[in-house]
Amino acid sequence: MLNYAYRAIDRDGNGVAGTLAAVDEQSLAEKLQTIGYWLVEAKTCKPDEVREVSRVKRADLAELFSNLAVLLDAGLSIVSALRTLEVESEEDGLKRVLTDVRLNVETGTSLGEALARHPKIFDEQIRNTIAAGEYGGNLGESLREIARYLEWLGRLVADVKQASTYPIVVLCVLMAFMMLLFGFVVPKFAAILTELGLELPLVTKIVIGIGGFAQHYGLFTLAGVGLAVAGFKVAVRRVAPLAFALDRLKLRLPVFGKLNQMICLSRLTHQLGLLLKSGVPITDALGLCQHSLGNRVYGELVGAALNVVLQGGVLSTAFREQADIPGMLVRMIAVGEETGRMEHALSHVSHHLDEDIPRRIKKLFGIIEPLVMLTLISLVGTVAMAIFLPLMSMIGGLGR
Repeated sequence: MLNYAYRAIDRDGNGVAGTLAAVDEQSLAEKLQTIGYWLVEAKTCKPDEVREVSRVKRADLAELFSNLAVLLDAGLSIVSALRTLEVESEEDGLKRVLTDVRLNVETGTSLGEALARHPKIFDEQIRNTIAAGEYGGNLGESLREIARYLEWLGRLVADVKQASTYPIVVLCVLMAFMMLLFGFVVPKFAAILTELGLELPLVTKIVIGIGGFAQHYGLFTLAGVGLAVAGFKVAVRRVAPLAFALDRLKLRLPVFGKLNQMICLSRLTHQLGLLLKSGVPITDALGLCQHSLGNRVYGELVGAALNVVLQGGVLSTAFREQADIPGMLVRMIAVGEETGRMEHALSHVSHHLDEDIPRRIKKLFGIIEPLVMLTLISLVGTVAMAIFLPLMSMIGGLGR
């Protein structure tokens, strides 16, 4: 199968563009004709190439999946439901994506496979959840679960923005103040103190040294830091061991590490619970979850657990040996294995995490705010002391 990016027209001359998989261009033309379109132009493309659209708002996606679930529950086919949402969509980008997805579904592609052609919009977690719904025959419930998750994620992001606005503003002011202070103010005072020929305390020498460095090399330093950050991002994408080490570091950071762990566990329990609820075998469910947790360390842990289960072991035993899996989750999984209702146990854990994560974020930024203010006060105090100590020493010498 080859993947084609194509343009076609219908009987009324209306144009459409999208991507489809076909054996060759002739087969592509035949597929399009079965749904009332005639091929105008086609060229091969990558399997996951996204045409024209690379981003859709999270709120629009949540509304999309919620409405799609309602239409399916009302008895519409997937194609009819997608066509309805396509017509009603007010976002041009989302409308084009829905058109492409509908055309793929009309030609026999599953909804999950059609969404997979737009990986920048529909991430692996969404695609896995859709696949689980199609596998278990409860696509409507899977769509509602996606909508609930996206709404929760939207509230979480909103809480983070609200809690971080003040610290970020103060931090920006602090950075601007430091540039002004060490780039312009401190060098002028340094020149005055040098002309007076005073014996300078150590703190004054340090501040003057920093000011001189900032005045002469500040812009070069900022440019170097920017290039280093950009280079590091490229290296993380291309060097797997470096990306793995970075993901491990995220889990070991003070304060933030615990929060990152909880977010990964929330994704794991959400996905695994829904997949099991949809009737997906646990081995297949673990395989689907492995690469969609947002952290390679947890992906490796799930992969190790999958190997244990494939060899006849149980999931709770596999997770019990992992330090990054909390005891509460292991105990809940063990209870689920004993009762045969693991999906319910995982649902309880995910619900607990969904409530606890926002509280921890607000608490975290509540600690950061005074720390930023304390840093600002300490900086100003240190510079003031560095400037006034030699002046006070000079005044004391004149008094004697």
